Amino acid sequence: MQRLHLFLFLVLFSFSLPALASDPEAEGQRVYEHTHQHHYDWDTAKQNVFIEVTPQKNMVQGGETIPVVIEQIIRPGWHTYWKNPGDSGEPMHAKWDAPEGFSFSDISWPTPVKLPFDPLVNYGYHGDTLLIQYLTLPPKLPAGPITIPVRFDILVCQDICIPEQATASIHLNPKDGKEEHNDLILNDAGMFMPIAQKDHNWSAQWQVDGDQMLLSVQTDMDADSLKQHKIEFFPNEYGIIQNSALPQVEIDGGKILLRQAKESFPIDKVKDKGGVLVLEYPQTKDRFGYDLHIDTVETGPVAAASPSPPPSFSNTTSQTPGTAAGVNLFQALVFAVIGGLILNLMPCVFPVLSMKVLSLAKLSEKDKKQARHYGLAYTAGIILSFLAIAGLLIILKSGGSAIGWGFHLQNPVVILLLIYLFFLIALNLSGFFEIGNRLMSLGSRVESHGLRGSFLTGILATIVATPCTAPYMAAALGYALVQPAFVALLIFAALGLGLALPYLLICFMPPLQKLMPRPGAWMVTFKEFLSFPMFGAVIWLIWVLAQPFGLNGVLVPLIGLLGLGFAIWLLKHLRTEAPTRNFVYAALSALIVFSTLIGSIYKIQSLDMRREHPAPAFGQTYSEDGLTQALATQHPVFVEMTAAWCVTCKVNHYRAIDTQQTRDILKKRDIIYLIGDWTNYEEHITAYLNRYGRNGVPIYVYYGRPDPKTGQRPEPQLLPQLLSPSLVAEVLDR
Repeated sequence: MQRLHLFLFLVLFSFSLPALASDPEAEGQRVYEHTHQHHYDWDTAKQNVFIEVTPQKNMVQGGETIPVVIEQIIRPGWHTYWKNPGDSGEPMHAKWDAPEGFSFSDISWPTPVKLPFDPLVNYGYHGDTLLIQYLTLPPKLPAGPITIPVRFDILVCQDICIPEQATASIHLNPKDGKEEHNDLILNDAGMFMPIAQKDHNWSAQWQVDGDQMLLSVQTDMDADSLKQHKIEFFPNEYGIIQNSALPQVEIDGGKILLRQAKESFPIDKVKDKGGVLVLEYPQTKDRFGYDLHIDTVETGPVAAASPSPPPSFSNTTSQTPGTAAGVNLFQALVFAVIGGLILNLMPCVFPVLSMKVLSLAKLSEKDKKQARHYGLAYTAGIILSFLAIAGLLIILKSGGSAIGWGFHLQNPVVILLLIYLFFLIALNLSGFFEIGNRLMSLGSRVESHGLRGSFLTGILATIVATPCTAPYMAAALGYALVQPAFVALLIFAALGLGLALPYLLICFMPPLQKLMPRPGAWMVTFKEFLSFPMFGAVIWLIWVLAQPFGLNGVLVPLIGLLGLGFAIWLLKHLRTEAPTRNFVYAALSALIVFSTLIGSIYKIQSLDMRREHPAPAFGQTYSEDGLTQALATQHPVFVEMTAAWCVTCKVNHYRAIDTQQTRDILKKRDIIYLIGDWTNYEEHITAYLNRYGRNGVPIYVYYGRPDPKTGQRPEPQLLPQLLSPSLVAEVLDR
C-alpha cells in the first residue's frame, strides 16, 4: 500500500503541473482587443455589438478638450470595420447630438487587423475594441449638468453582415458635483493606437513600378530588429494597393521596402496616401502600428525587391517597439517557470525526481532541516546548469553561430557519454553494484556526500531534460535569445527554477512530506524498478546515435557498455583479505574504463556521419529548394521539423501525423508534406526555425493553397507544439 501511495503521489503531482498553465494557443499573446469585465449573455442578446462611451473626466470647464473612449463589445466570431474597411464593409459612424458650440474630432482608430473573406481582404476588429474621439467645449458652458447623446451606425459581420444601431450618452458636470476620472481606460485605448508620425518621425514614400507599388520607409531601427517582425501596411484609403495581395518585404539596413500589387485605380484620385505600417512579432502576436503621412509618389522602374520567404527572425539582441521582443519580462518569466515544471515529465527526468523523493522519504524522518539543504543543492545544480547552457548559447550566437535549444544532443560524444552514465545509473539502481554508496549515487542515497550528490543530480536533470522545447518554453526561449545577456540569463534561471520546483516544494512544505509513505523495505524494490526507465533511456540514446552512424552507431556504445560492465564486475570481487588481488583487479578495472572511454570517443569521432537522412515513410525530405519548389505550385504545403532525440516530436508524429486519417487528408487535398530532420546539426533547418522565432523542435507550419485569382498564398500558419489528431485534421482539411 505504501508503494502505491508514493507512486500515485509522484504521478499525480507531476501530471497536475500543466493544469497551472493557461491555453497554449494564447501564450504571450497581446492583441488589438481590450477586454473589460463585461458579461453579456450572447445566447439571448439581440445585438451583435454593444457600445459604451466614457469621457476622461466628468467635471469640465469651458474651452477644454477632453478625450472620450468609445468601446465596442463585439459578439465572439463577429467583426466590425476600420476607417478603411478594405474590399468591403463600412466603418462605424458616430452622430453626436451636442449643444451649440460643442465639437467632436474625427474618430481615432486603433491598429486594425486583416479580415480575409476569400477572395476579399477587409480591415477591422474582433472582440473588445477601444476608439477615441476628442470633445472640444465652448469657452462658456451652460449652467447645470450637461448630457450629450450619441447614435452609432455599425456594420457587423460574420458570414453575413447586419447593420445595427446603438445609442449612448455622456454626462458632464453632474448635479452632485462628484468628480470621476477614467484615465485607466483611456490609457488602455492609447496602447493600441498607432504611434503618431510626430512621435516616431519615420519618413516614407510611394513609388509606382508598373503594376506594383513600392513603399519605402526609413526607420530608426536596425536591420536585425526589423527582421524579427512580420510587416504589413494598412492604407488610409482604398485604391493604392490590392488588399488581398501578399506583400513582399525586403530589409535594407534600417529601411523597409514593401512591394504590393497596385490597385486598378488612378493614384491621383487617392487623397490620403498614408496609412499604418504594422510590425508584428509572430511568436506572441504583439502588434505595433506606426502612422505614416505620405505625400510623395514617384513613377518609374525600380530595383526589384526579391520575394521574401516567411518572416525571418534573427537571434541577435534587439529592442522591439513598446516592449522588448513582444513579450514583457513578467510573462516570459511565468512561461519559463511553467516550461521548467513540464520538463519534469520527460522520460529521463521523472526517474531522477523519483529517486530524489525516495531519498527525501528516508531523510525527512530524521532531519527536516537537512532535507531542505538537499533541496537547495538540487536547485542550485539545475539553475547553474541552465545558466551555463545560456551563457554558451549567448557566446556562440554572438560569434555568429546558428545553433538551437537541445544542441548538445547533436554532438555524438555527448550522446555516448550519456549512454554510459545512464547505464551506470541503471546498474546502480538495479543493485548490480554499490561501492561505498558514492559512485553514481546521484542523490538516490543520503550519505555524507548527499549535498554533492543532490547538486550533481540537478546537473544531470538539466542535461536530460532539455532536448525538446516543451509547451510554454517557446515564448520564453524566443524572448530570452533576443534580449540583452542579463535578461536572457534571468529567463534561463527561471526555467531551471521550474524544473527544480517540485522537489523544492516537497523539501520545504511539511504537509507534502507527510503525504509520502514511511521508509521501509519497499524502497529497495521501487528503486530497482526505476532502473528500467534508465535502461530504456540507454536504448533510446543508442537509437539516436544510430541515426547518423548506422550500425556503427550501435556497435561502438555496445562495446563500451560491455567494457564498463566487465570493469564493475571485477570491482565487485574485491576482498579485504586479498590486497594484492584487489590492487590487480582495481588497476585492470581502471584500465578497462579508461580505454573504453578514450577508445569509444575516438572511434565515434572518426566515423563518417551520414548527411543524407533516410527517406521518410511518407512525405518528402525537407530542403530549402524543395520548399521553394513546393510553394511555387498550387498545392498546400505542410512542413514538420523533428529530431530523433526529441520525445515530444516522436509522440506528436505517431499520435497525430503518421495516422491513416492524416494520410487520407494529405492525399485527398494534394498536400505536399515535407519533413526536416534536425537530429544532427543542419544549418538550413536552424535558419528555418529562427525564421519563426524558434530555437528548437518540434515546429509545424502549414501553407495554404494559393488564391486562384491573385496567385498569393495566405499567411503561413504555425501549429502548437503539442498536436492532437483533431487539431491536425482541422488545419489540413480546410
